[in-house]
Amino acid sequence: MLEAAPEPLVTSQPISEVGTDAEAKQFIYFKESSNVLDKVNSQGCYGLGQDCNNVLASECPNWQTDYACQDAFWERYMERRYGSWTAAKQHWEARVPINGRDVGNWW
Repeated sequence: MLEAAPEPLVTSQPISEVGTDAEAKQFIYFKESSNVLDKVNSQGCYGLGQDCNNVLASECPNWQTDYACQDAFWERYMERRYGSWTAAKQHWEARVPINGRDVGNWW
């Protein structure tokens, strides 16, 4: 006897709001650094999650090439500050005005 195919997932939420912590982590790494390990922005923030306090370099001396160390660093940061990647993404997506301009939010 053939089993019926499962019903497709139907959701009223936009795709960007549906997901897992892994998807939220990918979102943050992409938005912060285009998922580039050695990315440095115009303010001097660097790495996958854009460290602006120069802590990443002290904890990951080879941060430019060491994905595992950076990933562990950002995991600890996320856990302390947000508790989950999904919560971090929600914070990142919050819109806040700065000097009258909608610039979003940093995680």
